[in-house]
Amino acid sequence: MAALAPVSARKQPSHLLPWMVFLFGCACSVSAWSLVRLEQRSLEEDRFMRQVARMEASIVARFQTVSDLLHGSRALAAASEQVTPSEWSTYFRAIES
Repeated sequence: MAALAPVSARKQPSHLLPWMVFLFGCACSVSAWSLVRLEQRSLEEDRFMRQVARMEASIVARFQTVSDLLHGSRALAAASEQVTPSEWSTYFRAIES
């Protein structure tokens, strides 16, 4: 019959295994968090750039409107020797409609 190995020679369960599993889990969690954060930042940047484009278009349209009004007012003044209040009133009513 085979003799049993002494207790000290028997394979002891590794106490490092739980720590290795814990560290692996931590590494996976940090990696997942980093990927999610990068994706979220990318989405927020895209959203911000869309808002910038909308605001820019709105500002450009507003400046164009004001520019058109100023050119129209200047043309009215150039077309008449003296602009009367009734001419201004007629001009502004025409703009509003």
